[in-house]
Amino acid sequence: MNAIAVIASFFVSGLGQAIKGHFKRAIAFFVAEAISFVLLFVLIGFITLPIVWIWGMYDAYKLEPKK
Repeated sequence: MNAIAVIASFFVSGLGQAIKGHFKRAIAFFVAEAISFVLLFVLIGFITLPIVWIWGMYDAYKLEPKK
């Protein structure tokens, strides 16, 4: 289950969290990545986007599924 969540988060930030049942956290990661994407135009996004992306994958790996 962890590998599936990480692979899902690799393609869409927050999807791994959603697969594990943490929908509020999934929305937060998706919004954070969307904001970071917009910040690419201000150049700070080149720093924040990879951080949010990697953090999302790590978080999806470490989360326990909701029951």
